Amino acid sequence: MQRQLPVILLIALLVLSGCSFLGGPASPTPTDAGSVTSSPTPGAGSTPTTTTRTPAPYPPGYGESGVVDADRAVQAHTQGVLDRESFIVEFNGTALTNESLASISALQTANLSTERAYVITHVEGRGTTTQFYENGTVYVRTDPPGENNTRYRSQQGAFEPRSFTGVDQVEPLIRNVEYGPPERVRRSDGGAFFRYRASGVENVSDIEPILGQGVDPANVTEFEVGIVVGPDGIVHRSAYRATIRRGDDTLKLAIEVNVLGFESTAVDRPDWLDEAS
Repeated sequence: MQRQLPVILLIALLVLSGCSFLGGPASPTPTDAGSVTSSPTPGAGSTPTTTTRTPAPYPPGYGESGVVDADRAVQAHTQGVLDRESFIVEFNGTALTNESLASISALQTANLSTERAYVITHVEGRGTTTQFYENGTVYVRTDPPGENNTRYRSQQGAFEPRSFTGVDQVEPLIRNVEYGPPERVRRSDGGAFFRYRASGVENVSDIEPILGQGVDPANVTEFEVGIVVGPDGIVHRSAYRATIRRGDDTLKLAIEVNVLGFESTAVDRPDWLDEAS
């Protein structure tokens, strides 16, 4: 997950399935990027109770007009996550054409005190890959569809904390989107998060880092994005959806990333480790 741009991987899966790059009029059922306040991601068990216009101070790198210092905002997210002993990043992506549906879900957990990480990636119709990082080695278990065909292997793989923070997924949304004025989402426990939203490709300075190389903005007929930012700059949730057209064909994308599980995530050695050694 952290080394492969998920949108590119989704499109590649469609191509490998025998589909054209763009498909038909049907639509997946993604989480609406404009409804990010309904997610409990910013705090487990917390429910937003009121929504008001945001007074200062804003998270580092943000302001009334959206992102005002992209470098600072990216650094705040990365460092804010790395300041926690442990964390989880969830990714869910869907790409739909008239001939095929490709979906990817990934869950990665990292514990900085033990320098371990555990990544589970499931690709619909293609199986599940599990990776465990420890002591400079990554142990891999691959479970393709079918029975009795699980494979194991190991290889060199450094534990690089930054690559597990979700920054590769959220940075394009920080650097390339012009958001409107934020709203503060207050939780029942008194915490506050900042919701930024944007709609329309005209509010995107560069679409390729978000949707993939070769995407022409003129062919993007729908684009909606929302991020929920904590007071320390961590992007706890990001979600977007896009419709891309070529002639009579369309490709519909829906992407969601959540960062959660701070200070409460253990990464234990899996019971299949000896098989991969």
